[in-house]
Amino acid sequence: MTIKLKTLEAVGSESATYSEFELDANVSESVKTKIQQDVGEFIVEQVLQTIGNAKSPVSGESWGRLSKDYKSKKVGEGLPGEADMENTGALKDALTFKTGDTLKVGFFNSEAWKADGHLKFSGADGTAPRRRFLPDEGQKFISSIQSGIDKIVADNILESDAIDAEDLDGIESKAELYATLKDRYPDLSRAQIRLAITRNPRLTNLFEDLDLLDLL
Repeated sequence: MTIKLKTLEAVGSESATYSEFELDANVSESVKTKIQQDVGEFIVEQVLQTIGNAKSPVSGESWGRLSKDYKSKKVGEGLPGEADMENTGALKDALTFKTGDTLKVGFFNSEAWKADGHLKFSGADGTAPRRRFLPDEGQKFISSIQSGIDKIVADNILESDAIDAEDLDGIESKAELYATLKDRYPDLSRAQIRLAITRNPRLTNLFEDLDLLDLL
């Protein structure tokens, strides 16, 4: 099974507007918390970076241009004349995440209702144009963000249950190597395992010392 980030629910209200995610991984609570923390930080960083370029970080979503009047207003205030969600900066500053049984990314203060005005999670009528920068249920992030999430999950799993020389003793073929690795990390695909190992200097050196690196 390849681990993916699944959007369980999207909530929009005056007090909290967020996307709720579940990471499908059979790991300990401490590892789960570490993964949620790292993924939450990454999502917030990537969302802010993407919308700063006036683009949506949600797959399949696109943003229209600013109205002529609002563009003139922004430019007059010394701001870029683009749909970058930047006015006072309060909305961007409020984007955060919470960890627990699931990972929630969104707004948990007075900016929540403003955020829903663009995200349209609640279904409430509003005059703000839809600019979805967090995914609704069934939606996902663009591939570059999804790929980054996959890397974070795989790296944390390998780091939490690191393989050593004794585990790899006697392996002579690619089939034997991947049988051992898949038994150790059943939730990760071959590609995730291979890339996570090559991103980890300690594991890369270990596999090189054992003449197994070329078998990955």
